[in-house]
Amino acid sequence: MENTYVGSFEIDGKEISSRVSSWAHASHLHAGAPQSGICIKLFVFNPSLLIWLNDRSLSDGIKYSISGHKCASVRSGPLGHPGDGEFDHWDIDNIDFEFRYRKMQLHIQLTGTSLRGSGGFSRAKDDLDPLRFNISFIVENHELQKYLKLSDSIWGSFQDKLASSQALNNA
Repeated sequence: MENTYVGSFEIDGKEISSRVSSWAHASHLHAGAPQSGICIKLFVFNPSLLIWLNDRSLSDGIKYSISGHKCASVRSGPLGHPGDGEFDHWDIDNIDFEFRYRKMQLHIQLTGTSLRGSGGFSRAKDDLDPLRFNISFIVENHELQKYLKLSDSIWGSFQDKLASSQALNNA
């Protein structure tokens, strides 16, 4: 289930949306631009990337750079009739994502450039130019447990860490 957050979804330097729909899962993170049909899926995300960080790393922010064959993808559509399944598709072999906890908010940013893409109506491979993307959004503290899909016991210990991180921000 996705929620919509304040943020920015940019493709090739143009803001597509000032809101970002997103959800996290135990194995991937999804971020989309509402009403546009375009979304990015990061296949190597896990909430433990945040849970096991120390207080200072949460406060100062941490940046991960993931490289690998099809570690993420961009999809745009549906292009024709919604039930037909035609989508433009771009694979991503390198993506940066950054997390920072400030003022009782988790700031998330995804940046990168796709490979050449394939059009949903085209039989040719690599017929679409690469896309540069920059997505940033904020998840409020009261939404974090649901967003990261954390059990109550893990959420309790993570809240303690978030409080310590917040204290570092205020010091």
